[in-house]
Amino acid sequence: QVTVILIEHGPGGAPALFEAPREVIVAWRPSEVRRALGRAEAARAAGAWLAGYVAYEAGYALEPKLARLMPRKRRGPLVALGVFDGPAPAGPVLERAAEEGRTTAMTAPEPLIGRRAYGNAVRKVFDYIAAGDCYQGNLTFPMTARLASGSALGLYGAFRRTGAVGHGAFVDLGVGPVVVEALGD
Repeated sequence: QVTVILIEHGPGGAPALFEAPREVIVAWRPSEVRRALGRAEAARAAGAWLAGYVAYEAGYALEPKLARLMPRKRRGPLVALGVFDGPAPAGPVLERAAEEGRTTAMTAPEPLIGRRAYGNAVRKVFDYIAAGDCYQGNLTFPMTARLASGSALGLYGAFRRTGAVGHGAFVDLGVGPVVVEALGD
């Protein structure tokens, strides 16, 4: 298993590649989050580079008032961070992603929420705004799609080919899901 993280907007604004981590710090359970973040901070303080992700739900493990909101059946780690010596040029991996992207396809994304549930959520946000509890909201919902052909790296390459990926990332630490994030500028 090759572990690799590609960050489009890395140090100096150029794409950066992180590969062959010294270690991968992982927290699967809420009780492991603080310890994992402490290990990551110690590695950073000693001069290492960190790349990976901290799941949104990790915040529930850090704030006792929110602990009850932790989803019981969540997939993937709460923390997945590679400890690296530093970034490398990303050119060869970007070329491979572009090549694999020519034959990669995914199924059409499908929402994992029904129209009625989404409408109820929108009304709740409008109620919060009307009450003065907030002035805007970012209402998102999960979607699912599958690779029909090709690889996850190829999917990233296809996204790069079809649109701007100014702040995208490809994360495969060998644990949890492979993350393909394609955000435009």
